[in-house]
Amino acid sequence: MEKDIKMTKEERKNYLGLVKDEIQKSFGESGIQVYEKAIKKLKTGENPSKREVEKLVSEIEPSLAILYGSSRSKPFCNELHQKLIECEKFSPIFMQLLSGSIKKDIKSSGPKIEEELYRFFEKGIPDESDITEIANILMQKGIKQDKNQLTATLKNLSIERVILDLNASIVDNQIKSFLDNLPTYTETDYKDFISYMKLNKINVIEEDIKERIEKERLCRKFGSINENEINPQEKIRQYINMISDNKKNYGYLKNNSSIQFAERIIEKK
Repeated sequence: MEKDIKMTKEERKNYLGLVKDEIQKSFGESGIQVYEKAIKKLKTGENPSKREVEKLVSEIEPSLAILYGSSRSKPFCNELHQKLIECEKFSPIFMQLLSGSIKKDIKSSGPKIEEELYRFFEKGIPDESDITEIANILMQKGIKQDKNQLTATLKNLSIERVILDLNASIVDNQIKSFLDNLPTYTETDYKDFISYMKLNKINVIEEDIKERIEKERLCRKFGSINENEINPQEKIRQYINMISDNKKNYGYLKNNSSIQFAERIIEKK
């Protein structure tokens, strides 16, 4: 069974580890003192949400500005916020790259691997031959890896990306259905909705769901929906159709249980 998209405690610790490592690399011991002071002030625990880590970075910025000037602290913190977003795209595999649970030599090449794979996703989902091509490109660019190990890492990253996109579309589709049925929902309705999704093994991060429901509700109320935006159910169908294309070799994706689950979701519609 594939690893749950929802972050584990260890993966959330790695968000903190990323923040601490970046501060230490850029500002040394004085930066670590700022980090520890912010942790203490905000009472950030060992298992913070992504939002709490973002708040920590925002808390750190003015202190760094005092020590090093805003011309240095602001770009650093903006870049750090972006890195947190990029990490989330490939969680949990990319977080493993950062935490070192994948071999050290791959860990050091993590951002390059991610960047090259992301280029292919702009054209479509990479199939087996694309994965091999990406591995060759990375090795030509100087990444000294065992090719089989590098290929396996790329496949894992690709699977995580597809699962994240599919899961986001499934959740969006559920939210639309929820508001269709209950446009003026209560807190009890909301809790029942969360329980329903969990019961159906849909991966949810509760702290984000209410915000996404409210965003959808406001879009409906004020008519600010993007007409060109793809319907979430249609987006799921497009993904599944691509993976099912017999002209492409998507064997590494077809056998994934989370992707098979998404197929079952659209079959019910």
